[in-house]
Formats: sequence, structure tokens, C-alpha cells
Amino acid sequence: MDNKEPSLENKTVESIPAVTIRFAGDSGDGMQLVGTRFTDTSALFGNDLATLPSFPAEIRAPQGTIAGVSSFQVQIADFDILTPGDNPDVLVAMNPAALKAHLDDLAPNGMLILNEDAFEEKNIQKAGYKTDPRTSGELDAYRVFQVPMEKLTKEALEDTEITGRAVLRSKNMIALGLISWVFNRPLEDTENWINDKFKKLPEVADANIKALKVGYNFGITVEAFHHTYVVDKAKLPEGEYTNINGNIGLSDKLKQNYDKTKPPSTDKTLSISQPISIKRTNIKVTITILNIDCRKNYHHSFHFKKFSKIIKPFFWLFS
Repeated sequence: MDNKEPSLENKTVESIPAVTIRFAGDSGDGMQLVGTRFTDTSALFGNDLATLPSFPAEIRAPQGTIAGVSSFQVQIADFDILTPGDNPDVLVAMNPAALKAHLDDLAPNGMLILNEDAFEEKNIQKAGYKTDPRTSGELDAYRVFQVPMEKLTKEALEDTEITGRAVLRSKNMIALGLISWVFNRPLEDTENWINDKFKKLPEVADANIKALKVGYNFGITVEAFHHTYVVDKAKLPEGEYTNINGNIGLSDKLKQNYDKTKPPSTDKTLSISQPISIKRTNIKVTITILNIDCRKNYHHSFHFKKFSKIIKPFFWLFS
């Protein structure tokens, strides 16, 4: 497929200043990956942004239950923003549990994209619904779009080397491709990332790219998605920008303090990792900070002010 914007007579593009999107599904559905890829593409496009990933417990809950739902929220804007948004304008729910967990947060008249293939009776009951929410009237306040993501994935990967249950691991790419169409995001950056990530597994790279393009094409061919949106580039000060999370920000600040204060000869070592480890004689302290992605000018210490209260108790380690 040619990734350039197709010429559609009935396609409309609405310019909006900002949008908050939340991807939600089982912890194995790849929602963190989809959210990260959409975030990175938007950053390269020039939007300002903030994200809020949400992970379930490391002891994985049964598949299809609310306890096992993972989500990733991102706000993109054409102006300087400081938060990942409150109520999402768009919710992508990969199964009934994701819908149950996040529907109440969706803004009135928000866009609700459902993986309709996951709405089987057993999954509906696992999520705690007594009846199918798609027919009970619970979704009447939203704009509902049902997408057969699993069927589309199977069809896309029919002629690939991927078989069996591994096929459905690419269904998250259907969601990403569709959202990329709806918000006029190019696919090239994601394709390049996939090829680099799976360069030793070309069959996996090929499968993911095919699913990505099928999701994008679904938006082109289904009339319900012909009204699209664009968030223009943000007018931000010139400089070098980067994406960091809390662990990296804290590690960087601690290392700066260590480099400034360490004596000429010392046997203390600072090892930067996630989580970071600071070794001092026989004492080992491990610090874990909630992941908070932010995108700010790297030339000033904006991010580190947020962690100053957390960092201060650990300054004794460098004395």
C-alpha cells in the first residue's frame, strides 16, 4: 500500500487543538507498544504530548478479566501541555473487560472503537456484564465503531509464515493502523521501527507491517471512518527534545549530583539502570519510580524539579 494520503472525495479532515486517546486490552494485547508507537510518531510529527501508561499486577490475572487490563493514554496537542489528559476523547477497547474498566472515563459522545471479535458470551461474562453492553443501551452516549480486528488479522497473515495462536499477536497493529488513519499519522516511522525491532525475525516484521496496513486500509474503505482529524504541530521553543520517564529522569539527576560531589579518589560506584542501583560499601539501595513519560526541552531541568522531593532523601549516599 502507498502510505501517502489517499484521494477520497468524501473524506473530511477536522482540525482540532488536542485529543486524548486511551488504548486498553489484556496485558498481552500489546497496548503499551501501540501507545508508545503512536506517541513517538506524534512526537516526530511535531505535537506536544504527555502519556500515562497503566500496568496490571506482574502476577498476571486470568485473561479477559478486569484485573488483567492494561492501558496506555496519550494526549497530543498543538500547544504546550503538562498532563496526559483527564477523560479520553477516544477509547480503543480490545475486549469486554477493557470496555468495562474504562468506559466510565470516556468523554460524552467520545469515540469508542471495539474489537467486536472479542465480544463472545464467555468474555462478556468474565468482564462482569450480565448482558452484551453493545445491545443493552450502555453505549448510547458514545459514537461506537465495531471493528473485526481478529478476523482482519487472520486474513492479513494468511500467506505469511506466522501460524496458530501467534497470528493474533499482531491484532494490536490493526488498532494502531486504524488510529493512524483517523488522526492522519504516517505509517513510515512505525514501519521502520518494526523492521529494526525484528530484523532478526523478518517473518514477524512482515506480519506486523501487513496488519498495520490492513488497519489503515480499513479506515480508508469503511465510510464510518471517512471523517478524520488532525492535530497540527505545536509551536514550541527550538531545542533538542526527548522522551523520558521517571526512572531515567531520577537516574540522570542522581548521576549529576554524584559527578559534582564525588572526591577525586573513591571506591563508590554509580550504576545507572532501571531500576537504578547505588552501591556504597555493603549497602545497596534500589529505587523504583512510577513510569511517567514526558517530552520537554532537554536543555533545562524542568523534569527534575518534579523529582526533587524524592531525590533529596538519597543525597546522603553521595556524602
